[in-house]
Amino acid sequence: MFKEDITILNDVLTREECQDLIRFYESSPILHGQGYNYVFKTVVSRHDRQPYDDYIKSILTKVLTPIDENFLVQRAQIECRSPNTEHVAHFDERAGDFGSFTTVLYLNDTYSGGNTYIESEEPVSVQPKCGRMVGFNGHKLKHGVSMIAHDHRYTLSIWYVLKPADYPIKALWWK
Repeated sequence: MFKEDITILNDVLTREECQDLIRFYESSPILHGQGYNYVFKTVVSRHDRQPYDDYIKSILTKVLTPIDENFLVQRAQIECRSPNTEHVAHFDERAGDFGSFTTVLYLNDTYSGGNTYIESEEPVSVQPKCGRMVGFNGHKLKHGVSMIAHDHRYTLSIWYVLKPADYPIKALWWK
């Protein structure tokens, strides 16, 4: 699925599935990220790379099915950004030399602004739409989130790393 380009997929999740993830986020303890200007809930830990529970696993399996089998999920989290916030352009550098591929799945579209923008040879600004997913090489492409004018922006962000050649395909829980 991912190369050096930017991929946009529509209707990856239904509106109901997106709302279920928002309800999950709102009904359970939220982790506050150190140094982040938003709150998030981790649904796949970078430590064990397993989904939070079976229901989350069923939704994430649907999201991850189109993902290339050469990638491992590094981590995934549901994020909520408040009105009058933005995320300045940055690179996803936590993956180090193994590369980093990023997907952002929009869980709602009731807010204004909040576009994902990607600085490339031809800059891209992705309009949020419930169920839409944008994927790109976050390690190589500088990206951010434009100012959110009103309401809250919910997304499911997933970061990937290249899997080692000897990692068995059957160990990928979504395949």
